[in-house]
Amino acid sequence: MNTPELFNLDRRSKAPLVFTFSLMLLVGASLLASLTQRDFGRVLVSNVSYLN
Repeated sequence: MNTPELFNLDRRSKAPLVFTFSLMLLVGASLLASLTQRDFGRVLVSNVSYLN
């Protein structure tokens, strides 16, 4: 990579935006997974016995 490309202000200004978007996506996915897994313990199952 050329040195002028490293110091290109247009390219450097996009990095924090992409990082912030990715971080928000990670937090949102974690919250969604947490809410989904929390409901697994609320399933009611009745005990049924069958005569042979």
